[in-house]
Amino acid sequence: MDLELRWVEPYKLANGKREGLIYKVPDLDEVSTGPGVYVFTRVHGKAVFPLYIGKATNLRRRIEQHIKSNVRLMRGIEDAPAGYRRLHIGELVPKGGQVAEKAVRIIESALIRAALADGYDIFNIKGTKALVHTISNRGNRDARLWLRSTSLKVERA
Repeated sequence: MDLELRWVEPYKLANGKREGLIYKVPDLDEVSTGPGVYVFTRVHGKAVFPLYIGKATNLRRRIEQHIKSNVRLMRGIEDAPAGYRRLHIGELVPKGGQVAEKAVRIIESALIRAALADGYDIFNIKGTKALVHTISNRGNRDARLWLRSTSLKVERA
């Protein structure tokens, strides 16, 4: 399947205490109501670290749900190491015959796997940390040469 995203300029997560929230997105009304993926991140210097990767058929509504109702996730983002908090949005550019729900599910899964493979500690379903599995290598030296890493982060099954 040939899938395409259009990434828009990231949105700043601002302090939401006045509104009774942990964070707010001041420009939430500018967020697309179409399908896509979103990534809550922290930015430290020039580095961008994904904290949570999600999908939505209506991006604005889903992000608003997180901001207003997902205290566990927002606390996790707040408790992450130093840096600015940002929201990155990739809008799905649908091609003929593609089902948006299936396309964003595939993209979200691929982004989560890529982040975990790169060693990022991301939050997954319901704001909990991703599982970490450690693989110990023993025995035949030749078989161990191609597997240099001894710990892998994997998505919850």
